Amino acid sequence: MTIRILDTPNLAIKACKHGRFLYNLHDLFISKALDEYGEWCEPEIETLAPFIPEGGVVLDIGANIGTHALAFARMVGPAGVVAAFEPQRMVFYNLCANALLNAHENLHCFPYAVGDREGKVRIPTRRMDVAFNFGCVAVLEGGGVGLPEPAEAVDCITIDVLKLVRCDVIKADVEGYEERVIRG
Repeated sequence: MTIRILDTPNLAIKACKHGRFLYNLHDLFISKALDEYGEWCEPEIETLAPFIPEGGVVLDIGANIGTHALAFARMVGPAGVVAAFEPQRMVFYNLCANALLNAHENLHCFPYAVGDREGKVRIPTRRMDVAFNFGCVAVLEGGGVGLPEPAEAVDCITIDVLKLVRCDVIKADVEGYEERVIRG
């Protein structure tokens, strides 16, 4: 049985395996799994856990609402850093809310796409009150100009511009853009 702390027509908050999550009740996969099971993609988190040291540095690229980022923030502890990148504006706001709900001061959220070049990319926008899989939104190739779906221009950065002294793990779930993330 789902016990929600907050329940509105569009949003809910629930205590889940890796913290409290605010999530969109219209999301068909990630939020639905949180709502029904209290976790999302736990085998991925368990696979990455041995490579994430206390005090470590982790990049979560394509962080969505932070299901992995919150788990990583606990793993690295207060001396570590998790940088979470989510280019979908409304989903990014949700990610920030989850960082705040869980008081993860070591979780830094950025509203950028990550790829192989700096500049602008176009990210499709979806109404948050309509059923959709918000985890399957990809960068529009060719800038998405002239396409029928609405989109927003978003800043795209490369990992190299971060000038990291250290990076223990990069988790990238970016709907086919992974090779570009690594090249950057």
